[in-house]
Amino acid sequence: MKRLNLIILSVFNLFFGCKTNTDLSSEEIIYAENNYEFDRTIKLNIYSDSTYIFTSSEKDPRYEKIEKFKGFCFKRLDTIYFKPFEFELTDSEKAVIKNNFIEFIDGKYPLRIKIKKTNFPLKEEAYSEKQDSYSTFTFNSKFYDCFKEDVKPYDLSEKEINELEILLIKCIEENKSKMTRPITEYQKQVIAVKNLQGEIEVWVNCNCKEKNDEFQYSILDYNDGGDCHFNLKINLSKNTYSELYINGEA
Repeated sequence: MKRLNLIILSVFNLFFGCKTNTDLSSEEIIYAENNYEFDRTIKLNIYSDSTYIFTSSEKDPRYEKIEKFKGFCFKRLDTIYFKPFEFELTDSEKAVIKNNFIEFIDGKYPLRIKIKKTNFPLKEEAYSEKQDSYSTFTFNSKFYDCFKEDVKPYDLSEKEINELEILLIKCIEENKSKMTRPITEYQKQVIAVKNLQGEIEVWVNCNCKEKNDEFQYSILDYNDGGDCHFNLKINLSKNTYSELYINGEA
């Protein structure tokens, strides 16, 4: 059994380029953190010996609850694999590093953690000039029902983000009787896919800008608010939009 554990650790170190656990210290190579609410913080530390520690802290005037999950992982390209142990909190076996987030894509619920520090070079964000108003999410039919047919997740390029913005402006201009705000007043959450015809489709969820960055972590859903909240589908291959829904409409 000891020999088997050494073989597994050697595989982790091969992919991460990490030290072995015979080293006197283990270097932190990725640190990610979210402050979802005033009373809850989650942190993920990944170390050079292929171990990780996930910490969830909740504070209340009456109590403080801290949970820690520990395990092994390895990184290959832009994917982190949690094997042979899955990421216990969400039962995920892998996560992708995308637009400065660690995004768990195959667990029992979606989870995104913002990278605060890393020793690995990250891909330049496709929308670096618009990162204060755009957040991209990886499509998973378990979590999102915005696409009914068989589609594959797709990563938008900077050019495609710019094309998307042009179509959003066009949508607002063509629906002036219902939409009174310029596109600059919205934060945009996008889910992009490639359909069976090879076309790039994007579901866009637009909400009036808030001072916090909550829109970067999960898809927001509001029951009211009029044109402060709307969503639609855009086909970038056809340069068209459809299925426009504005809050408050019957």
